[in-house]
Amino acid sequence: DVAVLKEDVAVLKEDVSDLKEDVSDLKGDVGILKGIGLETRLADKGLAQIASAFMMRRLRIVRLAEHNRASERFNEDVWSALDNGMIDNSEYERLLDTDLIVQGTANSGSVAYCAAEASFTAETGDIEKVSSSSTILRKLFPGAEVYAAVYYMEVSDGVEESAERQGITLIKGRLP
Repeated sequence: DVAVLKEDVAVLKEDVSDLKEDVSDLKGDVGILKGIGLETRLADKGLAQIASAFMMRRLRIVRLAEHNRASERFNEDVWSALDNGMIDNSEYERLLDTDLIVQGTANSGSVAYCAAEASFTAETGDIEKVSSSSTILRKLFPGAEVYAAVYYMEVSDGVEESAERQGITLIKGRLP
């Protein structure tokens, strides 16, 4: 009987180990899905929050490397800057990787841009990414007002202080 129990316990230990690995994989997958969902929400409902946070009007999403009317002039300006050496390939890649870039009109009447990163749990890496994106936009459009935001549901320790130091606005997402 003891030998059978030992064998059963060994099998159970292996099963539990497999389950722990599966749960870890599922947590990673759920994290990815949360991020995708929040990025979608940012492009959908987050625009109103960006408009409110920065007092921007006539917002439109501009997408680098996409052919649509809203993005056409933005793309031409960025590609020209890349061709002329005003920005390098790593800066171009940073803009490509930015979750959302919005163009609009600032309260002052001038052109405004907002670079935004979406992260279910905002971390300092998100602050660094959006700070870099906004710096590049300032370089490209020196006459424009440029803002930076992280759209989030939860915040890690130290993020609020880091965002404040770097002039990044944290925008808490709203659940449907």
